[in-house]
Amino acid sequence: MASITVAPALSISYLWQLTVNYITVPVLLIQGALLHPYFEPDPQARKARAWLAPLIIFLVTYSQKTRLFYPLEDYLHINYCIAAIPTFHIICVTLQYATHRGPARQIDVAKHKKEDDEQASSSDTDSDNSSSITNSDSQVTPTEVVQKRRVSKMPAKKKNKVTSLKSKESAPSIGELARFSIWMTSSPRSLGYVWGPPASVLLPAPKRTMAKFLLRLLGRLVLNQLALIAFCSIALPTAAHPEKIYGWVSQYVDLPDTWPVRFFCEKVFMLPWGTVGMHAFDLVGCIFIIWELLWITGARAVLPSTSKWRPEPFDTTEYPDLFSRAVLRTSLTEFWSKGWQSTFRRDFIFCGAEPLAKLFSPCGLTVSRLAGLMGAMLMSGLLVSVAHSLS
Repeated sequence: MASITVAPALSISYLWQLTVNYITVPVLLIQGALLHPYFEPDPQARKARAWLAPLIIFLVTYSQKTRLFYPLEDYLHINYCIAAIPTFHIICVTLQYATHRGPARQIDVAKHKKEDDEQASSSDTDSDNSSSITNSDSQVTPTEVVQKRRVSKMPAKKKNKVTSLKSKESAPSIGELARFSIWMTSSPRSLGYVWGPPASVLLPAPKRTMAKFLLRLLGRLVLNQLALIAFCSIALPTAAHPEKIYGWVSQYVDLPDTWPVRFFCEKVFMLPWGTVGMHAFDLVGCIFIIWELLWITGARAVLPSTSKWRPEPFDTTEYPDLFSRAVLRTSLTEFWSKGWQSTFRRDFIFCGAEPLAKLFSPCGLTVSRLAGLMGAMLMSGLLVSVAHSLS
């Protein structure tokens, strides 16, 4: 398929292709807006979220080929990051939006819990232990203590109507819905949401001034770029050589042609690629942070303070490192489980771990946990294999 070229004058076909390529984003945001606490309990809103899921999956897979850069062999690394991985992530997110039940934000969960506690305490105060000393002849004698319970003056149906009226009075504006959906969908670490990583996996970043935050961000940007270039200079020529890393190293060092040497070279072949992937993901994460910072700062500068579209101030605590430092970890398990892949953790758990864990739950807790682990690993493998096959 030929690559898309931009003509001097935008043609109708180009605008149509551009619309097809990125129409998925507003549709996904509409689906996410239906998770707002005002709409989420509504059965009709839940049905709408469920019906939007297959539409979004069709749109994102249909536009996959036209969002690629050609020739594929020259732009594999770019297609993998900006086309294939977003396709995988959007499919997982829309499935989660379609089937999620309950509040999405932790703050809403705490609010609902507080309201339930207040209702429970109010129901306790309604039951009043007023004691009257009576007998069957209605004479006052210290013989029997009768507990009288007050009956609520408002029927249950009327209470429900009042509650629904209160919720209708606080209907969100379009700007509030847009801000809610955009932030929920674009938040890579999902901190503050019920599906976000727990504190044992990923802690919020320490509060920093904007100057320190930008200085550290630019330092990571430069370091990741230099490290990516350095490791790609090793990984790419070894992958292109017919004898892989053994043949490439033999061009500079006289390696003995023995079985142990070749076996060792086969095993270390993927080492540079792991580092390449880590620095590439971190580099893309830094670029997205810069984009979000510019977007939030620009929107707050242009929009008035009374506008519902105006985003909240940029919070540096919402952007912890995507990767934990290897020198601070005592084992590989601790390194990979603390902070690593926090961007796709919701995808691995929701689409991989939870379905298999529920499927094998009749077999016992141990089997269910192992099945969930296998499901998460399966989704992690699909992230790589499916993305490569699409690109």
